[in-house]
Amino acid sequence: MRTGQHKPSLDFPQREGRKASAFSLVEVLVATAVVGLLLVLMLQMVSSTGQTTSSSQRRIDSDTAGRNVFAVMGRDFSRAVKRPGADLDVIFSKQTGNDKIFFLSEAPGYSSPSQATQVSPLSLIGYRINSQFEIERLGKALLWEDSQNQPMFVRLNASGAIPATTLAGNWPAELGAPPDYNGTSDDYQKISGDIFRMEFCLMDRDGKLFLPDANWLPWDDANGDGFPNLNEVRAIIVAIASMDATSRLTVGNMGTVASALPDVTTQDLEASPPQLMASIWKQALESPGFSSEAGISPSQAGQIRIYQHVFLLHEN
Repeated sequence: MRTGQHKPSLDFPQREGRKASAFSLVEVLVATAVVGLLLVLMLQMVSSTGQTTSSSQRRIDSDTAGRNVFAVMGRDFSRAVKRPGADLDVIFSKQTGNDKIFFLSEAPGYSSPSQATQVSPLSLIGYRINSQFEIERLGKALLWEDSQNQPMFVRLNASGAIPATTLAGNWPAELGAPPDYNGTSDDYQKISGDIFRMEFCLMDRDGKLFLPDANWLPWDDANGDGFPNLNEVRAIIVAIASMDATSRLTVGNMGTVASALPDVTTQDLEASPPQLMASIWKQALESPGFSSEAGISPSQAGQIRIYQHVFLLHEN
């Protein structure tokens, strides 16, 4: 064995001038700022996507509400009772603001179970916007006879209406008194909480648009051609406005919003081309001062949807 020799060392000498690697404070701050910026951008993208999805869903909800309401109306109008003689009452009530409609139809209506065997094929149907600015449907199944065993079919005297034989005369609790027709019956059912505005106009057999005034009666013959007014009505055109439930939560007064969508006038209908409710409301919505007049924000105004449909009462 050799002596005087040392065991070789496994440590390698560090080169002069080489320093241990590390991030400087500036580099750490820059990296933190970049990561923070990326997080902010990602959050904005997620938020924007969520807002877009929410807005799209609200629009889908409004579209669905509009389609459903028109589907129910279409069923009721398609089965409305239309007789050639002047012996049938119908109420097309033009109001300042939301209108009201009442008529007889073979569409289904409600009756109590105890009256099931007495129910006739007819129902009293009505549409209105209630005090909460939600659209309601009246569907009251009519009986063959009333409690005094008197026929419940509504007929009118040829020389004029007998109050007891008109719709409002027979069902004052359901319809109320003219001209407001503010019935308080429990037979009304909400069919959509989104629809807050409803208005209509009529079309005669010649295609002329008109508004029934307070003197318009279904059994009269306004033009003297031998046909009662109701038989002159070819179609009823209904316009509705919708705002989804989420958007309505922060609206202070839906009545102010409804009032900002103006009533159609005879001058509008007689214009060339005629201006119907939907076009008038859309013009109002697109006006710069609509949000202020309606008492809502521009984003809330952007959630209002307008729909219009033509319901034929007579084919020709």
